[in-house]
Amino acid sequence: CDYVIITNEALLPSFDTLAEFKTRRGVKTRMKTVEEIYAEYTGDDEQEKIRNFIIDAYVDWGIDYVLLGGDEEIIPHRGFYCVVNTSPPTVDYDIAADIYYAGLDGSWNDDGDGIWGEPGETDLLMEVSVGRAAVATSTEASNFISKMILYQDSPVEDDCVEALMVGEDLYWNWGKFYKEEIRQGSSNYGYTTVGFPTQFNVATLYDYDNQPSGWSPSELISLLNDGMHLVNHLGHSSVTYAMKIYNSDVLTSFTNDGVNTSYFIIYSQGCYCNSFDNRTSSGGYTSDAISEHFTCKIDNGAVAFLGNTRYGWGTSGGTDGGSQHFDREFFDALFGEEIYKIGTAEKDSKEDNIGFISDGVIRWCYYEHTLLGDPEMDIWTDIPESLYVAHPSVVPIGTSNFTVT
Repeated sequence: CDYVIITNEALLPSFDTLAEFKTRRGVKTRMKTVEEIYAEYTGDDEQEKIRNFIIDAYVDWGIDYVLLGGDEEIIPHRGFYCVVNTSPPTVDYDIAADIYYAGLDGSWNDDGDGIWGEPGETDLLMEVSVGRAAVATSTEASNFISKMILYQDSPVEDDCVEALMVGEDLYWNWGKFYKEEIRQGSSNYGYTTVGFPTQFNVATLYDYDNQPSGWSPSELISLLNDGMHLVNHLGHSSVTYAMKIYNSDVLTSFTNDGVNTSYFIIYSQGCYCNSFDNRTSSGGYTSDAISEHFTCKIDNGAVAFLGNTRYGWGTSGGTDGGSQHFDREFFDALFGEEIYKIGTAEKDSKEDNIGFISDGVIRWCYYEHTLLGDPEMDIWTDIPESLYVAHPSVVPIGTSNFTVT
C-alpha cells in the first residue's frame, strides 16, 4: 500500500472516488475511518490514536502518503509549542501542525508534560508526506477531489507554464524583494535555491511597482481567472483574508473551471491564512479559513493551498525571513531537485531547513506551514507532450514489447 486516506464514515463514499482514481494510476490506496481507529487503537487522545494507526500503516504496509480527509472537527490537529525571541517573546502552545502525523518517531511529548513539540522531543525527518482535505461535507469533498482528478488527468496544457508572483507593501519592507528571490533564484544568506525555469511565463503583481496605491483585488482576480497556475504570495493576511480578498470574494469571483483555464496552486507566506482550525491571531475562533474556501468551498479556484496556520515571519532589514526560507526551498525542490509530488516537495522544503532549526522562527515555520491538498499530486511544470504507442492489433499470449514515443 502506498497511500492512506483517513476520514469519517459519513465522508467515506466521497473519498472512495479518490481511492479508485489512485489505484487506477498504480498508487495502491486504502481507507480507514476515524470511527474504526478510535475503536481499535489506544492513545491518550484522538490525535494519538490516529498517529498510532499511521505508524502501523507505515511499518506494516510501507505507505508514503497520508491524506487527512476532513476538517478540524473530523481529523483534529495537534497543537505544537514554539517561542520566537522577539521583544517580548512570541509564544504559542497551539500551533496547528499536521507534521505531527508525518514524523512518526517518538511522541513529540517525551517528558509527558502536555507541551508538544519542545526542542529535543521532535521528529523533524518525516517518514511520510501528509496533506489535508479540510472538508466537512460531501459537497466540499467532491469539490476537492474533482478538481484534483481533473488537474492530474486533463490539465489546461498552455496554462501549465503560467505563474504569478504576488507581493504586497509589508510596511516594513516590500514583498517584491522577497518574491524576486523566488522568481530568479538566489544565493543570499548562505544557501542557494533555483528560480523558475525558462519555459515559464512569470507575471508579477507588486505593490512596489504600483505606488502609491498598489495593485487592486480586481487585477488579481482577473489574472487568476485568466489561467495562472502557480501563484506565490507574500502579504498581510488573516484567517479570512489573503491577497487583498476575503472569503466572500472567493465564493463569488472565480470562473477558472479546470477546462478552459487552469485551477491554480497557491503558496503563501501570509499570517493565519491557512488556519484550518479557524483560530485567529487574537485567540478567538471564526469562520473557515480562506485556504479552505479556495480548495473546498468552490468547484473552481485552487487545487491546493500551502500556507501558514499561525504567524508568518519576515524581517525588516532584508529578505532573510523565516517563511522565506521555506518558500525558496519549496520551489527549489520543484525546479532544482525535480520533486514533483506536492507533499514531498513540501516535506523537502522543511527538511532542507533543519540546519537553521535552532532559530525559533525557523522552528515555528517548520511546524505551521501546511498543505491543503493531495500530497501525492504531481505539479505540472511544462506543457505535456502526447505519447504514441506502436502496437499490433492483436497481442499474443506471452511477453510483448511496445514502442512508446
